Amino acid sequence: NNIQPRHAAIGGANCYSKAGAYGIADEIYDTLLETYPEDSMIMHNIASNYLAQGRILEAERILQEVVSKDPSFTRSINLLTEIHEKPIPTNDKKFSVDDIKFESETKLVFEHEEGKWKELFDEYRVLYDKGDFFEAKKKLEAIIEIDDSIAVAWLSLADIHNLLLEFPEAIECCDTVLTLIKDLKEFSIIGPLNIKAQSLFAIGKLDEALAIASEIASKDPTNYIPIILKARIFNRKGDYNHALSILLPAVCLLPTEEEITGFANYLLASAYYKLGNDTEFTKA
Repeated sequence: NNIQPRHAAIGGANCYSKAGAYGIADEIYDTLLETYPEDSMIMHNIASNYLAQGRILEAERILQEVVSKDPSFTRSINLLTEIHEKPIPTNDKKFSVDDIKFESETKLVFEHEEGKWKELFDEYRVLYDKGDFFEAKKKLEAIIEIDDSIAVAWLSLADIHNLLLEFPEAIECCDTVLTLIKDLKEFSIIGPLNIKAQSLFAIGKLDEALAIASEIASKDPTNYIPIILKARIFNRKGDYNHALSILLPAVCLLPTEEEITGFANYLLASAYYKLGNDTEFTKA
């Protein structure tokens, strides 16, 4: 009976979606859908995850498919009604009067006040913690307009782009950071490399992502993020045995309270399932 593992995986994906980790949620939902292509709940959750990203047309298409197959599935019916009656803001924000006002104000404020960017950075942190990534991005862009040599602003902007699924922009920002800090020993290259590798993975450049993840792991063997990313890459490539060879020793070392540990266990279960090992799949 696969109901319990299926529900556990759906619950995990839902948690990632609510935390803003939409890419990870997408990957879990897609894997589940391969196994359970007719599951209305999985399709509904995929649509909800798309809505959270502002991908309204894609979400609407999936919800309509759910309702056409299962006219009694009220969750999708209600969500479709909500879309039609109350449009949800998309990630494609239009240039507005507020944007113009923000830009003119920042130019005036910083024209003769060196170091003011630090106040903007504090404002960015507050907005980031609130999950208001669009406004947080504006603060970082204002800092860079004042001084485009501030590596921490570029790194933070790379992180924001990654969260907003703007992966090519995230990669460009990471490259800028790496150029700025290449001669500065006090700065670590691990941060920008991590974001760059994850962004490359998201756009399907698996070999480039794998090369960077391997570089990070060699420089910082205690960093579990590139280890998990390598396993995700091999899972995506269909090399499940290689993924297991990475995951099995890693899972034992990961801190149990970390969210990444749950995702590592999911990858482990997914690899076992694809290899037809039902016993280990159930254990994982």
